[in-house]
Amino acid sequence: MFKENLFKRYKQNEPIEWYRQTQFYLILNPYCKICLKKHKIVPAEKVSPIVKPANNYNLFWDKANWQGLCLYHYNRKKLSENNFYKNTETL
Repeated sequence: MFKENLFKRYKQNEPIEWYRQTQFYLILNPYCKICLKKHKIVPAEKVSPIVKPANNYNLFWDKANWQGLCLYHYNRKKLSENNFYKNTETL
């Protein structure tokens, strides 16, 4: 019973921890990774995983799997993950 309550409390605090960690990540990585590859300097506003973690909790929190993206590329990535775009090479 104690472990279940502890797990519930941890899951409730997870969005706060995600916010803190991603804000710190954006301080260290302030530019969109995709835009930098195209030699453009655009501020990153969102953090997105490079490889979709699915149900892998360790991969979700692995900062080596994170990338800072501008809103344009973040939204394009989310749409392509939901199979909205069939051609994802235009990201």
